[in-house]
Amino acid sequence: CEGIPNADVDHITRAIGADRRVSPHGLAGGLPLGGTSVAQDLHAFGAVCQEHGEDGSIVTAAALANEWQHARLAGTVLAMAGPNARVAVLGLACQSGTPVMDGSTGTRLAASLTAAGRGVQVFDRLTGAEDVRRVCGAGVRMAANAANALMGADVVVLAVPDPAYLPAIEAWRPNTPAIVVDCYRALEDRVLDGLVSRVVLGRGGRPEDPWARAA
Repeated sequence: CEGIPNADVDHITRAIGADRRVSPHGLAGGLPLGGTSVAQDLHAFGAVCQEHGEDGSIVTAAALANEWQHARLAGTVLAMAGPNARVAVLGLACQSGTPVMDGSTGTRLAASLTAAGRGVQVFDRLTGAEDVRRVCGAGVRMAANAANALMGADVVVLAVPDPAYLPAIEAWRPNTPAIVVDCYRALEDRVLDGLVSRVVLGRGGRPEDPWARAA
C-alpha cells in the first residue's frame, strides 16, 4: 500500500472483513510472518502436496511472498538510514506477549541492517541480552530499556505492536531530525517530538516522500 497514493491497509482489511464469509478476525496489515514454525509449516504443506501429486504452487508463492516482504522491509529502512546512521528496533519477539524471537521479523531486520553496516541497538522487554546475541549476533546491542534504545538513533522501527513501547517513543527527544517507522499504526493518537517524522507502513505516501520511492 505504501506505493499507492492515499492507499490505507486498514481500510482494505476492513472492507474484506465485512464479507461474512471472511470476517475481520485475524485480518490486519503488519510485518511479514516470522518465526521458525512458519517456514516449517509451509515446507511440510508443500511436501504433502508433492507426495500426493497435488499442486502446491500456492504454498511456494506464499513462502516467496513472505520472504520478499522481509527483504522489502530491510530495503525501506535502509533507504531512510544513511551509511552512518543508527537504527533502533523495538520488539524482537515473533508476536506480542512472547519471548520467542528465533526467526522473527525484528531479529531478521536487525541482522540485515548490521550486515549493511548500520549501527543497530534493540530492546525487547521479554528477552535478555544473551538471547539477543545468540539470535542476532554480537554486532547488535541490547539496550537496558526502550528509552535507552532510542538514544542516538536516527531511525526507530516499532517491530511489535506492544503498547509498552509507545510511551518511550512519545517521550523521545532527539537532537537531530529522526524517523520512527510505525509498522502497525500504533502511534495514531500519540504526540511526537517536532524533530520526529512518523512513517506509517501500509499507507500510500506522497510521491516526494523518499520512503514512498524506496518502497
